Amino acid sequence: MELAACDRNRMNYLLYIIFLVLFFLVPPLFFLVNYFKLQFALVWVWLLMVMIGWVLINASVYYHYEHLAEQMNMNPTEDLISAYSSDGAKRVTALLFGWVYAALYTLPWLFIYFGIRFFLNKTKERSGLVVFNK
Repeated sequence: MELAACDRNRMNYLLYIIFLVLFFLVPPLFFLVNYFKLQFALVWVWLLMVMIGWVLINASVYYHYEHLAEQMNMNPTEDLISAYSSDGAKRVTALLFGWVYAALYTLPWLFIYFGIRFFLNKTKERSGLVVFNK
């Protein structure tokens, strides 16, 4: 059973938003889980976040343009046609360099993680508790 064009358009837009929100939520969630549960080496956590971020950026760009294509099929206006056809190589950039976006976005979260961990370890050392050191 095929979805109607309007339902497909809504689904593409919803998937575009979901993947974009997930891209922004992955780094803080990964660092929280790593601090409290897993405690892997940060290099591996960072590389995993970059790979997942690359996939999420590509999925978000893909569904954004699928949403534009569905809108263009339903109601082709000059604005939609120009927005769809003149993407400025955004798809190729996301495919080849989406990992750079993900790496640059995760770096501030890495510094925030180091700052919070340093602060928590210092306060625990002052109180006399033994704290793990990585």
